[in-house]
Amino acid sequence: MAEAVRRRFLIELSSVPADDGLVETYWYGIDPVVEQVRSAIRLGADLTVRALAGGEVAADVLQPWRVPTRGLVYAEVLVDLSDFGLVEATAEEATLTVRVPADPTVWTTAAWWQRVSDAQRSDITTVDPVVVLQDLSACADLGDGATQRLGDWIVRR
Repeated sequence: MAEAVRRRFLIELSSVPADDGLVETYWYGIDPVVEQVRSAIRLGADLTVRALAGGEVAADVLQPWRVPTRGLVYAEVLVDLSDFGLVEATAEEATLTVRVPADPTVWTTAAWWQRVSDAQRSDITTVDPVVVLQDLSACADLGDGATQRLGDWIVRR
């Protein structure tokens, strides 16, 4: 498929709103956001709960460009992160969101992505890049080109 055709399809896909989940919990912590996401994913593994990075942290793993300021973890079920020094917060105050996705294909496309990519280079496992792009597109644009950079990377793969 030609790059221009891939770009057109990606624009259409990224305009679809991100899965805002069946339910979300919001957490605040003072540790770097990447560490908060890493801890949540490790806890998921310890509890045998699938947990994957999304949003800014996943974008940073896939195509580093900016320092993440907010974390997003997709999890099969809600998990209590208070043991990691996080406290429950409002959506506006949160440094980390845990989202139980309404769309179960998040797990299927992430598993595919893990198989076909070199994603094993990081200890932070991510949802697939198109979901990450949807997450970034749903956030306020910081004007730093991160969304465009990730989209270009996806198209060129």
